[in-house]
Amino acid sequence: MPNPAALRERRLRKTKAQLIDEIDALERRAAATPKGGTELKRREQELARKEAQLRVALDNMPGGMELVDRDWNHVLFNSQYCELHDYPDGLLKVGGSVLDETRFQAERGDQGKRSRPAGR
Repeated sequence: MPNPAALRERRLRKTKAQLIDEIDALERRAAATPKGGTELKRREQELARKEAQLRVALDNMPGGMELVDRDWNHVLFNSQYCELHDYPDGLLKVGGSVLDETRFQAERGDQGKRSRPAGR
């Protein structure tokens, strides 16, 4: 009957050899992949191209468009949206709050006369 310690030693040597082989294979793959990864670079270029196409569509559509996130911050808008509402340049900013837009409209009187609470 084989010695249990010898069997364990043999398994460990085999496992160690397998790990070394796996590490070598990973290092060869990493060396063959250009820095930054070509797949990642390709996806970034595709995303940039689609963002540019979206911007062209937004800037050339006849209507105005505004998109805000769940926190009511501007994600995107086009110049037609600003022109439609007669906003001054720079009022809307990506990442800016819709509150700035609403405040401007209120100060300009777009929302009608403000009612004051009784006694004030």
